[in-house]
Amino acid sequence: MTRAALARPSLSRPLRRVAAGLLAVAVVGSMSACGTGKDWVDEGLNPSGNGQFATIGSLQAQNVTLVQGPPGSKSLTLVARLFNTGATPDALVGANLGTAPGTDAKITNSAVPIVPGPEAASVGFNSTDFVNFYSVDVPTASYVPVTLKFKDAGQTTLQVLVVPPAGYYEGIAPTPPAA
Repeated sequence: MTRAALARPSLSRPLRRVAAGLLAVAVVGSMSACGTGKDWVDEGLNPSGNGQFATIGSLQAQNVTLVQGPPGSKSLTLVARLFNTGATPDALVGANLGTAPGTDAKITNSAVPIVPGPEAASVGFNSTDFVNFYSVDVPTASYVPVTLKFKDAGQTTLQVLVVPPAGYYEGIAPTPPAA
């Protein structure tokens, strides 16, 4: 190269800086808009890990999880919080695992009342209401279809995670135990 060519400033360096700056602005701008809009909270996603959510009419089932019973018991306990945003009482009157015959739940007192208002009906945790499945062999960390049946609202089916009775779920077991 000649001495004159070395002394002349290169146009490619400033152009590269401008291009990098424009690229950074475009990336930041596109990323900042991904969570906007009225439905940005759920975007159709289900909760990962513990707890599924469902709305059926004026009822909401939240944090629906299945907890395995003691080793060898082949039992599951449903854990959930049930809310009623309507004006009339309803009740959880049945549950089963998918559509398989013989997988109906045993519900304490045959139904779980769900009264209107801000208080939730707790099932399986800090509650006297239990929804238990017996004679089922479901592996930990699998998702199984659970159909919840309500007196007036109808029914809904969720894919529910099966967790061991450890950590947060320690002490949760079928009550009463299978006879």
